[in-house]
Amino acid sequence: MRQDFKLSTQRLNLQLLEMLFPTLCVGCREYGMLLCRNCWNTIEFLEDQNKQILSACSSRQPLIRKIFNAFNCQLIKGLDVTCAEIMFKFLLERQELPSEDFVISFVPIHPRRQAIQGFNPNEAIAREFAKLLNMPTLTLLKKTREKPNVYKACDSESLKILLIETSLTEIKECAEALKEAGATEVICLTFARDF
Repeated sequence: MRQDFKLSTQRLNLQLLEMLFPTLCVGCREYGMLLCRNCWNTIEFLEDQNKQILSACSSRQPLIRKIFNAFNCQLIKGLDVTCAEIMFKFLLERQELPSEDFVISFVPIHPRRQAIQGFNPNEAIAREFAKLLNMPTLTLLKKTREKPNVYKACDSESLKILLIETSLTEIKECAEALKEAGATEVICLTFARDF
């Protein structure tokens, strides 16, 4: 009986939240989803890229810029799933989904910045992306200095790693640190990049 009450209270809370803060499309504000089918179809994926560093979209696309800003500022909950789905569709269309022997990791942010921001956007997307692929997510890097950026990698002996970051700012240094720690292959995937 107590569990039934708890479940009905949770449902009521979700319905109340939906009434007060309805789920609207980031692009067109249509009710019902964070990214409606029409806006989803307007996303243009990037072509002709280096095989080791892939970027799904250009941050110059207005919709991608909106998603990127809303996600990094935590304005809308659930955008980590949307970003992971966009990256998944990008790799699926290119037929470059990683094989089962890969693990998913992410670019860390400095602990001070994470304490202020409340979360690591790279980690949030990586965890959702790993769920889509049914792969493990490992924390293999630690940021030890802010300026200049210094990363310490855990033992990555003979691992194949798909490294995820929201933008193309620090992923190269992280890939190098993982290779020095023994990773056999590091493929970098970013949500968006500037040209």
